[in-house]
Amino acid sequence: MTNFVWVPVRYRNVIGILKNPFYAGVYVYGKSEKRTAIVDGRARRSYGHGKPVGTWEVMIRDHHEGYISWDEYERNQQQLALHNYGRSGGTKSGRGGKALLSGLLTCGRCGRRLSVAYTGNPQNPVYRCYKQNLMMGLRPCMTFGGPKVDAAVARELLRAVEPLALEATSRAAIAETQSLGPGVVSRRVAHG
Repeated sequence: MTNFVWVPVRYRNVIGILKNPFYAGVYVYGKSEKRTAIVDGRARRSYGHGKPVGTWEVMIRDHHEGYISWDEYERNQQQLALHNYGRSGGTKSGRGGKALLSGLLTCGRCGRRLSVAYTGNPQNPVYRCYKQNLMMGLRPCMTFGGPKVDAAVARELLRAVEPLALEATSRAAIAETQSLGPGVVSRRVAHG
């Protein structure tokens, strides 16, 4: 008799199921590839790099009865891509909340997009890279408090745009003065 040991589900297992076309009744082969890069004069191979659907070596639709249709599978893939905040590259927006830099920061160690957590006080966001933890049960790359970083970036942004804001205000005042005509300006000055 076979014994099963139940363990907590891991993120990578759930994503692996959701991205597997087998559940749409499709048999595929060659979904991923290995890549070789020269690092410090030595060849380094990395495996498991996903290939786009049209470049799979073998793809047999309706190979077996699927749990979902192919159309539903493709919709699921689009939805997963839209909600994939952890990948580097691409424009991602924040999901709301108090964090100023949500969706904009990447990890200096692994290159993944940092996530934002609100632990306890919703006014105090925490930026963290915990993808390694989710995928392989490893320690997070980094975690740091958000309020000081957000405040420093906000100060620098305001300092950088201040000259532009003053120039825009000056131009708006000149344009308004020109549109009102000389009589209105002289009355305004006279009546203070």
